[in-house]
Amino acid sequence: MATTSTSASSTVAPEPQYESDFASDEDFQHKRSRLEKLKSDNQRHKARVAELRRQRKERARRRLQLQIRQQELLNHHSQMELDAEVAKAQLQDDDDLTETEAEVSREMEVYGLADPDDSSDEECPQSNAFTSTSATYI
Repeated sequence: MATTSTSASSTVAPEPQYESDFASDEDFQHKRSRLEKLKSDNQRHKARVAELRRQRKERARRRLQLQIRQQELLNHHSQMELDAEVAKAQLQDDDDLTETEAEVSREMEVYGLADPDDSSDEECPQSNAFTSTSATYI
């Protein structure tokens, strides 16, 4: 019977081999399906990474533009403050000059060097003196 069981095993052997091939086909199909899913997931992941990188670059670009604009505004504000300080200093200088001119005029009046009725600009008192002198000679 040992021979019969061996021959029976021989005849039964193709069935387990067939089942084994079928199982391999199922396993192969499952693995192929899994591979396709992984490839698809990988492609989606790559696309997502590329999109995130693009977004990050865009945010960095916008952040840089905002920093540049902020610096421009700060510079403009600083320039406006500087202009205001310069204007204030010029006004102060004008006030000081006016005050100095008034003091000079008072001193000239005190010493009798200026005509109190003269409303003309006193920056050139010699030209007035020349005119009056030349009129005397004519």
